[in-house]
Amino acid sequence: MGPRKSTRKAKSNVPIEASTSLPASQAKEASIKAKQEDEPEPEIDSEVMDDIIEQVTTTLFDSAQKANTQEKKLSLLLGGYVNRNRTLAAKFAEANTAYRQSSIQQHIFESDN
Repeated sequence: MGPRKSTRKAKSNVPIEASTSLPASQAKEASIKAKQEDEPEPEIDSEVMDDIIEQVTTTLFDSAQKANTQEKKLSLLLGGYVNRNRTLAAKFAEANTAYRQSSIQQHIFESDN
């Protein structure tokens, strides 16, 4: 005997036999799509949306101004450290180059003897 087929409908308006033959993820997606199709989209007033957009824009602008102010304060506070880092990095690179050159010269000198 083969599997028993049911023609009873599931909540998602998909026959049970079809929903059980799908992998779990696809069955879940089909169920979600069916629910979304059944529910009407809420109507949103354009004035309300304009107010929301204006509030978000204002908040974003205020946050950007505060971030710029904080960035300026940090650059003043940390500016000396940044300059010191650049100076030390340049000196380190120069010392590394000098070390490599002296290492090459030593190798050449030892190979000649």
